[in-house]
Amino acid sequence: MVACVLVLAVACSSTVRTPSNASLSGSPPTTVVLVVMENSSYADVVGNQAMPFLNDTIAPGSLSLTSMHADAHPSLPNYVWMTAGDACGASNDRDWDRTCPNLYDQLTQRGIAWTTYAEGYPGDGTSCSLTPLDGSTHYARKHVPSLLFSSTSQDAPCRAHVRRFPGAPAADGAPIASFGGITPEPFTVVIPNLCHDLHDAAANCGTAGGGPAGADGWLRLNWEDLVAGAGSRGVVILTWDESDGGDPPIPTFIAGAGITSGQDSAQYDHASTLRAIEDAFGLPCLAGACDAAPLPIGIWPHG
Repeated sequence: MVACVLVLAVACSSTVRTPSNASLSGSPPTTVVLVVMENSSYADVVGNQAMPFLNDTIAPGSLSLTSMHADAHPSLPNYVWMTAGDACGASNDRDWDRTCPNLYDQLTQRGIAWTTYAEGYPGDGTSCSLTPLDGSTHYARKHVPSLLFSSTSQDAPCRAHVRRFPGAPAADGAPIASFGGITPEPFTVVIPNLCHDLHDAAANCGTAGGGPAGADGWLRLNWEDLVAGAGSRGVVILTWDESDGGDPPIPTFIAGAGITSGQDSAQYDHASTLRAIEDAFGLPCLAGACDAAPLPIGIWPHG
């Protein structure tokens, strides 16, 4: 078993084609971890003195993509793009229950394990929660891609694959919880809450953090554990859903034992993220991923 983180929305497409790089060979990854933050441009994050850990540790130790773009506004359609290669008709932040082909269905059909860790998720593994928002834990369903599709938000797959990050919800007075000690599944998505993903300002978050400092603190506590958890043949993709307005580049950093740090100025979007993951697992491409340049995660499936 192998294992392995833009434009206006269009109608959902069921296009499926074989990856163009299927003839390439190499070692498949053991793990791909996708971490998604919120509403910031590249210029908002890179060089921001309120985010010293990101700028002093993550950026210099990663491959930084300087021309990565969102596919839509507002947030939710971008999460659909990352995992379906299309907005699938989503145009607002409550357009869940998408029915188009998606990465999670592909992985399940191939027997490749996957898990979503969402900070403050109201479910507990024995029950599935489709609560849109949880004010006490700053959780938002619209940021959890596996809860945006009807096939993976049903009770059984939801209970099997969606977990709190990493355990009990973090209330306002609780410290940031750490991913340390958790072994990621082959494909693992990690979603910080609204106070740790740069979505909400510090004024809205109390002692839970918020703003650049809250996000940087979350990354400081979790980044090294996530990279270590990915293993010697895994990668971590840290990206943002969209900027806070317009279409400037959004930050994206790729780290792992086989990744060479530096900068890549090629044009990418969220369909590129999907294409890279599909190619790494030898999966057919979906919708817009078929025409997207894959993110340079440096890993190819056996031909």
